[in-house]
Amino acid sequence: MKHELNSSRYLRDSRIFQLLLPIRKLKKYEFLTFRKNKRHVIGIPIEMNRIFSGLFILFCAFSSSCVLAQEGVSNVTQEEVDKEINETVEEKKQRELKITKRSALDHYYNGNFRSALDEFLILLAKDPENVDFSFYVGTCYLESYIDKSKAIVYLEYAVQQDKFPKEAIYQLGRAYMFELRFDEAITTFNKYKDILRGDNDHIISGGRMIEQCFNAKQLIKYPIDATFENLGSSVNSAYPDFNPFIPEDESFLIFTSKRPDCLGLQIDLDGFKTPDIFRARESGGEFRQARNIGSAVNTEWYEEVVGISADGQELLVYIDNFDGYDDIYVSPRKGRFFDDYLDLGRNINSDEVETTAGLSTDGNLIFFSREEGNGATGTDLYMSRRLPNGNWGIAQKLPDVINTPYNEAFPHLMADQKTFYFSSEGHASMGGFDIFITEWDEITNTWSVPKNAGYPINTVDDDFNVSLSTTGRYGYVSQYRQDEGFGERDIYRITFNEVDPIRTIVRGSITNIKDSLNLDPDIHVGSFEMTVTDMNTDEFIGTYRPNMKSSNYAQILQPGEYCVYVEGELYFDTSEVVAVLGKSSYVSEIIQNYTLRPDPDAIRRKRTGEKYGGLIYAASGSEDGKAKIWDLPSGRQVLSLDNKVGVSEVAFSGNGKYALSGTRTGEVNLWNMPDGSQSKSLTGHTGPITEAVFTKKSKSILTASADSTIRLWNVSTGVVEKIYVGHLDGVNDISISPDNNYFVSASGDGNVLMWEIESEELVGIFDQHKGSVNAVSYSPSGNYVLSAGQDGTVKKWDASTAEELLDFKLHSSPVNAVAVSPNGLMAVSGSDNGFVYVWDIYTGDVKHVLLGHDKPVSSVFISADSKYIITGSAGRNPIIWDLLTGDEVVSLVGHQGGINDVAFTPYIKFPEKEEKSVRDLAQVEPENLEDDIERLEQDLAAIEEQKRLGYDPSLIDVDLFSSKEFVVGQKIILERIYFDFDKFSIRDESVVELNKLLVFLDKNPNVSVEISGHTDSRGADDYNQKLSLSRARSVVGWLKKRKVAGKRMVPKGYGETRPIAPNENPDGSDNPDGRQMNRRIELTITAL
Repeated sequence: MKHELNSSRYLRDSRIFQLLLPIRKLKKYEFLTFRKNKRHVIGIPIEMNRIFSGLFILFCAFSSSCVLAQEGVSNVTQEEVDKEINETVEEKKQRELKITKRSALDHYYNGNFRSALDEFLILLAKDPENVDFSFYVGTCYLESYIDKSKAIVYLEYAVQQDKFPKEAIYQLGRAYMFELRFDEAITTFNKYKDILRGDNDHIISGGRMIEQCFNAKQLIKYPIDATFENLGSSVNSAYPDFNPFIPEDESFLIFTSKRPDCLGLQIDLDGFKTPDIFRARESGGEFRQARNIGSAVNTEWYEEVVGISADGQELLVYIDNFDGYDDIYVSPRKGRFFDDYLDLGRNINSDEVETTAGLSTDGNLIFFSREEGNGATGTDLYMSRRLPNGNWGIAQKLPDVINTPYNEAFPHLMADQKTFYFSSEGHASMGGFDIFITEWDEITNTWSVPKNAGYPINTVDDDFNVSLSTTGRYGYVSQYRQDEGFGERDIYRITFNEVDPIRTIVRGSITNIKDSLNLDPDIHVGSFEMTVTDMNTDEFIGTYRPNMKSSNYAQILQPGEYCVYVEGELYFDTSEVVAVLGKSSYVSEIIQNYTLRPDPDAIRRKRTGEKYGGLIYAASGSEDGKAKIWDLPSGRQVLSLDNKVGVSEVAFSGNGKYALSGTRTGEVNLWNMPDGSQSKSLTGHTGPITEAVFTKKSKSILTASADSTIRLWNVSTGVVEKIYVGHLDGVNDISISPDNNYFVSASGDGNVLMWEIESEELVGIFDQHKGSVNAVSYSPSGNYVLSAGQDGTVKKWDASTAEELLDFKLHSSPVNAVAVSPNGLMAVSGSDNGFVYVWDIYTGDVKHVLLGHDKPVSSVFISADSKYIITGSAGRNPIIWDLLTGDEVVSLVGHQGGINDVAFTPYIKFPEKEEKSVRDLAQVEPENLEDDIERLEQDLAAIEEQKRLGYDPSLIDVDLFSSKEFVVGQKIILERIYFDFDKFSIRDESVVELNKLLVFLDKNPNVSVEISGHTDSRGADDYNQKLSLSRARSVVGWLKKRKVAGKRMVPKGYGETRPIAPNENPDGSDNPDGRQMNRRIELTITAL
């Protein structure tokens, strides 16, 4: 901890220890005298009170230390000592009264009304007609839980005097409210407004109190039929007990208390110990003795529990360690105990003050309260979504229909994901904080006007939160109920008598057979789905998931018969019929456990990469209207799926049952595998399909289109379930998060948007690209997102914060495709110039440049084992590459149009090549042995002739990209730069070799070169010299257009003077192969 004084044994044992305690900032709803629009105590702002109190404490500490100091260093004069000795009894009495008054005011301003009351009663007994003392006594009764009814007599006396504190009449109005004397309270608040005419703040405050009186009269007139039960001494104490919460299975109660056995050494400003969190376990409908949850969560500082996850595995804890930062933390449960708390991250805990929070049932939403501007605008409620990497996304402030100019706190979304509870000092409050309810309207996508939860859940006192059971039958609150409790606020269980106990909790656990095959570590029971269907009506009730850690689940069902279907990867599916009985046979809880059996075949396929059906496929979609399925690694076409129009998208389902093709006209066609018969066609998009992705378990398909929309389809029915609208231009690409809860979309509008799949809500925007964003890819961890754009960049984003982490400027032309390898180590990106880069995802270092396409790259896809890449371009042939080496594996030949998309099957493993031994090869009798010998002799003769001409074969075997060492004077033949006869325009197939040269010059910026052109022997010498120079200049011009400085390149033309192969055969006939070799471009290193 940060306060060194607390590690000092001397200070802990000394009388001045408590005087040196840090001055803790009170929360606005923690036993304060006045709240929003009442932020003054007796005309002094709370902030000033803290300053005055702090100065007084320091003064007392200093004075005490002087008294404890050695006599030799005392500054007290003999005259002062003589004066104290000669002090009269009356003078001593007055001096002691001053000390008592000073102490009483100090306690009062710090909120310690019990101690202040004791001292003001002493003062009032000695001076019964003192108006101020009467006012303070009345206010102390009102603000403490000793006996609020006693406040009235003292405050009435105060306001009847000629001179009285103006706040006394305000406090008298509040005292009448606590006694439910609302007409008298209204009259008093009207007087308060008249007395303080001209003081806007006080007039507003008085008017607000009058509103609350009318609200209270109406609510009390129509009370809720509810019964309150004090949970007794096993839970409650004579000290403040508050903030009760229960998990959905109601197996324990968690709450906050300021009782003496709290672990902290601190004394709070209200006179009680700083609070700790306690837990009471449920047994037979009763709660056992509450116990401190331990030092992992509770410390010597200030902790309150402010929320709990539905499964009881996480506590939300508000912590104030007196360092000026009040934040919310999460404490995860480990076994029977809660562990040390974890920070919720900067999107939740900001530089402002965050105090209360609540999690949705599925744990993917968090609502919390934040005080901004040093409390000037009160606390408001915010919401954040859990991102795929487990972090919380950017917080969004809830609308003004919920947030008011007053304070809001303790948010809680019920299990139906529609009903929202929170507390507020605004709205139709009947006094202080009240609990309100609002409902989410799925048609208008708005919250309803909040409704007061009603009396007696709400009272004229502060009512902060109610923790409801999943059936809605019970609730737990903290209240002070006169003559019922143990002295302060206690925990009560409310039974809502109007709620029929017709819903039953079905809960249990999911386990696997203990002696089953070992499973992969990432396959666990928590990833299973439980689907519940009404057997009588076939109505779908809902989908449930067990807790990821405990494998426990809970469902709330009305009377009826239900089929519960449990399914999960690598296990055999199972189902049970659950009967929920009503009326006389009603039970509140049913225990139903499931034991699942692993599927050995599924496990084998997972581990070996074996494809369902035994085949390994790649797919490609082309402008020729065909989606082709290829066998690998042979490259043999096994299916051609005719779509009639250009195919813009291809994909495989995760279970291998379907192939998918999206078309230029907006259809999405599903094909059965492996026979290739068409299953169905999904229609609805009005523009070309740009991307299609199967969701987990292949039950849904997410499609993107140039029509600017994204659609979610049900695979079984072919019906559109959701439409995501938000882009201002066509959607170019989408990628789903690993947990299948989110997806990101890239658009021509220049933005990448993040969506929550289930709610259709936009939860993040990535907007730093200049121009269209062409491609996007989630990392396998879900921690980051890659996007590629028309601006030639690939950007890496933090998926939690939408912060740009890195900007990779690898490409010199628009980037059309990007993918992250499933192992999370590499990225692959392809661009308009035909380049495909393989690069390190963390450093951006290029590992390989794949040079095989001479037209813009349209698509890249990485195999599930992170070993292979398939790429497609506007050319006709998809290419498969070895990711580790950058070598081309096979080119897939068969399309008659440009390739728009490529894909692998979900599981892929290339078979090992069969290697033959030397002995096996020696035993093979060659065919046409004489022809082979003749061909070999001709090759040897050609090599000898090339040597005579000065040609070195090693000049052509240079890898410009991979080679590390070059020397001045070194010659390199650019083997595949081609020119037609008698022309100097570069042929299309030369782009691959030119790209190599471009990469070489880009990687070696200090290298200068001579680029020389050469011809064959046909034509006049002078003409050939000019033609060769023109060809060299064509190459230099091509490089200049791609930002290579002209001063680094010198074009030369040598005509036919430097052949490297014979232009004619020995018999004088034409040698076309030799002439082709002579029509070449050479590179000579001139400077390094």
